Amino acid sequence: MKISIAERLRPFSHLPGTFCLLPYTALRFQIFPTLIHISSLANSSPEYIGRVKLDLTGPVEEFTIQQDLEKGEIKVWGHASEGYFDYRIFAENDGSIKIVQERGFELNFSPSFDCQSQPKAIVFKSSVWLAPHPPTERLSLGNHKAQDWDLIKRRKNFAEIFPHWFRLGSLVPFSEIPENPHPSLLQACENALQQQPEKILKAFFPLFAAGFEGILSPRSQDLEHLGFKSPPIPSHLSPLYLLKQGAQLIRSLFMKIEPNTLSLLPSLPPEFHCGRAVNWQAEGIGTIHFEWSKKTLRRVILYSSANQTLHFNLQSPLKRMRLRTTPAEKGSFISCHAPLEVLSDQLYLFDNFQK
Repeated sequence: MKISIAERLRPFSHLPGTFCLLPYTALRFQIFPTLIHISSLANSSPEYIGRVKLDLTGPVEEFTIQQDLEKGEIKVWGHASEGYFDYRIFAENDGSIKIVQERGFELNFSPSFDCQSQPKAIVFKSSVWLAPHPPTERLSLGNHKAQDWDLIKRRKNFAEIFPHWFRLGSLVPFSEIPENPHPSLLQACENALQQQPEKILKAFFPLFAAGFEGILSPRSQDLEHLGFKSPPIPSHLSPLYLLKQGAQLIRSLFMKIEPNTLSLLPSLPPEFHCGRAVNWQAEGIGTIHFEWSKKTLRRVILYSSANQTLHFNLQSPLKRMRLRTTPAEKGSFISCHAPLEVLSDQLYLFDNFQK
């Protein structure tokens, strides 16, 4: 019994001037065929760092900007008059940022700020946050369309958007949590989680429209003046808070943890008919994998991390489920709402959920 997600998250855009956040950093890159603008989103207002000019001749065909959420980098490629080119932007473990050409005719990078030049590359320092371990939690909502972000924004299908938002939110620096929430579109989403599931995604539509530009690049102001009465987030916070806290809200739709209690699909929007969550960490409980289809929980895998009496909070129509400790055994049926004694470092398999 195994639950896995084959989909790899690599959103892309063909639009020159697209904003793109570099994973593991607070840096935002605005990328054109012959120019790169670099800013920091560490504070409430974007701080301009500098630009990098590229010596090539247009028109540039098949120009593509890809945010690789698997490797944590940005990739850019295209065909200029001189021929094919591509380069990568990524953060090193020592806190340096590299822009490195991979293939094609030799590009000449001309930065406007102090940096170290290398063959086909430039290196500069920035405040970079690196997770001690790469995040492993993954979410899939049953969508497998091409990840052209300009089309995704047009479709406004959160089955496409949420897995990217959830992943990118785990790849950005930690942002402070305000003590006193201010009225904002993000706060409206938090409030919607306390209402009927049918109303949750309606609250996320304004936040997504006003709070992002480019490929999920967060902003604290509605720069397109779409007419919303509240800002995406309080103006004194870093835009990264929108990504980070938004990812936590997305997570709470599918799993909530309370002392000795595991809640699965507590606020599932009806638009998400099926989905999978892999390697989710439940503090004090263990590692969880689960999937659902036809809006109903189907399989759960728990690797327990502690001896405890565990309580389940599952979808109310579900009455009983099959429990096994190995895939080969026949197992037995137990109540979905009865407490279960679990042992540390033990595998538990749950399936055959019945109403």
